Amino acid sequence: MRGIIKGIASILTVVIFSTLASAVTVNDIIQKLEKNADKVKDMQADVEIKITFEGKGTSPEMNRTQVMKLYTKGKDKMRMEMQTPTEQTIIMNKSKMLMEYSDPMSTKGEKTRQIIDRDSMPNLQSMSTPTVDLNTTFADMLKKSDTKIISSSGDFCTFSVIPENAGPLMQKVELTIDSKKGIITKQKMFSNLGVSVMNMQYQKVGDIWILSQINMTSPVGATGEKMKMVSTYKNIKINKGVSESKFIIKE
Repeated sequence: MRGIIKGIASILTVVIFSTLASAVTVNDIIQKLEKNADKVKDMQADVEIKITFEGKGTSPEMNRTQVMKLYTKGKDKMRMEMQTPTEQTIIMNKSKMLMEYSDPMSTKGEKTRQIIDRDSMPNLQSMSTPTVDLNTTFADMLKKSDTKIISSSGDFCTFSVIPENAGPLMQKVELTIDSKKGIITKQKMFSNLGVSVMNMQYQKVGDIWILSQINMTSPVGATGEKMKMVSTYKNIKINKGVSESKFIIKE
């Protein structure tokens, strides 16, 4: 009997120490996220965003669909060419951001241009392109925040993150990460309005995991109204050499 107990104890000891030795750390996850994201040098895709609203304070007229072309290069250059519901172009090149859109008051098809210094607007500093920068953005958040692992199963880990700039609109974030692929599969963001949930789907382009769809549900009103947004990425091309001319901002 004593021998059986000793045998069981030995097995448990091996299991416990093996589990501890293979436990995933925050630094491990950061490295995985950055490794996958760093493979993307440039990208272009067609994007469709469907937005619908639910609740007594909403109406079908509020629903809309946006169609755009998306181009990125590195981690600090992006171009969005919105085609519907209105034509609009947004270019981000390092610290500068250009917004150009058709003037609804013009009878000659004139466009309004606005150049913004992102460094002077903290909210724009964190603006990123989901297909390329989502994993990098959250890797940076993990580095700067109070982060702990709250659950782990197989290749999946869920982290609780208290951002360094936490406030009423972003009190806490929970991230579920596939540690083998180095991708974020789910995000829950807690705010004074409730909990926003975002589920991400990916496709593999070469040896790179790229977002193919984002499904988000978010509270938008004090009486239970919700916004649902589905972003779908199609015709994705990775590392094909997007021209620098796409990101030029003329003063």
